[in-house]
Amino acid sequence: MDCRKPGPRRFPFPNGSALRKGGKMLSAIFRWFSTPALQSPEEHRLALRRFERNRQRIAWLSVLGVVDSGYLFLYQTGRLKHLWCPGFGKACERIAGSPRAYQGRVPDSLLGAAGYATLLALALAGGRERYRSRPALPLLMGGSTLAAFGLSVLLTYAQKAEFDDFCVWCLASAALSTLTVPLAMPEFLAALNAGAASTAAPGRDLLFPGFLN
Repeated sequence: MDCRKPGPRRFPFPNGSALRKGGKMLSAIFRWFSTPALQSPEEHRLALRRFERNRQRIAWLSVLGVVDSGYLFLYQTGRLKHLWCPGFGKACERIAGSPRAYQGRVPDSLLGAAGYATLLALALAGGRERYRSRPALPLLMGGSTLAAFGLSVLLTYAQKAEFDDFCVWCLASAALSTLTVPLAMPEFLAALNAGAASTAAPGRDLLFPGFLN
């Protein structure tokens, strides 16, 4: 595989102002998607339907993420000679073939595929009321979407800072990660609320009742 290496550039880490803006954005996401206590049977039924629908959408987005990462993996392992890169010319090959796109000998696309596969499993696991019966699942799913979103922001910034260009497949992955956040937050926050309201068991059982039993 002919990997075109870009000239060395110093990676400018985001300054304090950028980090503060990111923190405010995450805080706004939490406030916007905060789920109030489910008091009436009708509210509970509608919330469960919403959670289930959102999980299905996260599952489909995760499948698309695996496909996206798989395409890049084929190029990074030499099974494809070229990447289709609409709108960005050879930037996809330049970025995906650079040393920055590998963790040691492991291409970052493989790590991305593993992340999406994990998110898919978390979206499909558990029953309709898992936010109460198995809150670890929505908590892990929500935490994973937030982590993936933060990493996508950092990697998109790095593409601009180091290459002054973008990989369309990396941008697509970042968009998929971003879309999963608002879908995961309602159930994530409902699980937090359910754990905070529970007084049945102290310690770790407050957030993980029955999870280790």
